[in-house]
Amino acid sequence: MMSGFAWLPDSTGIVYSSSRDSTMPYLPTLGLWQVTLSDGTVRRVTSGETSYMTPDISKSGAILVSRMKLQTDIWKFPVDGPPTRRAVRVTRQTGQVLTPTASPDGKEVAFLSDSGGHANLWVVNTESGGLRQITHERDPSVAVGVPQWSPDGRTIVFVSSRGNPGLQFGVWLVDSDGSTLR
Repeated sequence: MMSGFAWLPDSTGIVYSSSRDSTMPYLPTLGLWQVTLSDGTVRRVTSGETSYMTPDISKSGAILVSRMKLQTDIWKFPVDGPPTRRAVRVTRQTGQVLTPTASPDGKEVAFLSDSGGHANLWVVNTESGGLRQITHERDPSVAVGVPQWSPDGRTIVFVSSRGNPGLQFGVWLVDSDGSTLR
């Protein structure tokens, strides 16, 4: 995913916004990158979980961008009334939190988060707030997502590019305690 580009003032390269190293397939972090046209060298300009979009460059060489730091968490609230007064925060993550899915008994929620620097599956207990990491991906070429519980609550199915070059996704299973990845 890209979100704009701009010429360097001396026309020797381009700065662009891209999800090039993001492992979050839904709302990727957009970093700034610079490519030198003469040899194709690419250099990362920014890092971290903040997104930088639609860059422009002033004549003096200053990069101007829209900056967005998206922090999300899982909240639960009743569907039968004004949710804002009875909303309860379930997670307190430091990164993006996406695709929450409730366990069959409703006591836990599986979700995707990049809080540890890479997108991984997590499970939180909705009453105690107890949190456990289910997958432990660190390889920047691997993306994970779309968790779903099995009807008996013992297994979580998800998609991952693990073992597949070029972000081609396959279906994976893991026990809900994080053991037996298959």
